[in-house]
Amino acid sequence: MDVFIVDDEKIAEALEDKVRIDILVLLKHKGELHVNKISQLLHKHRSTITRHLTKLIEAELIEKIPTQSGYVYRLTNRGNKVLEGLQESGFTVRVKLQKQSKQKLFYNTIIVVLAVLLLYIVITPISIHALTRIIIIVPLAYILYTLIKKSKETPASKQD
Repeated sequence: MDVFIVDDEKIAEALEDKVRIDILVLLKHKGELHVNKISQLLHKHRSTITRHLTKLIEAELIEKIPTQSGYVYRLTNRGNKVLEGLQESGFTVRVKLQKQSKQKLFYNTIIVVLAVLLLYIVITPISIHALTRIIIIVPLAYILYTLIKKSKETPASKQD
């Protein structure tokens, strides 16, 4: 196994975790990113990503830039040099982004179908008693809510 030696303790600590290296690579290839986008791309919970970003900021490998919609993070020159050093030392540095699973695709399809059905029932002037309409709408809305919540869960966010 190759060893990458650094003379800065904070950088060494920042590079101890693969997720932090993945964040550096993402920022190198994608530019400035919000924490939510990083979380989404790496399939990790937002709080986990925030914790990793803090370590990278402390090591001065990334910087936090305020915007009107929150903060974005970007690679510093120091972070860029560290990534180049990793690659030069023989490390393969890349991020494996997960494709959308068939289960998630299934949930999203069902959600769209139920949403259209629910909208149709609510908007279309059908001669159905109001109570009957409510009896149909409430369970459909609950099922839709449950599916949306379940579709947002990823295996990575369950582990954190």
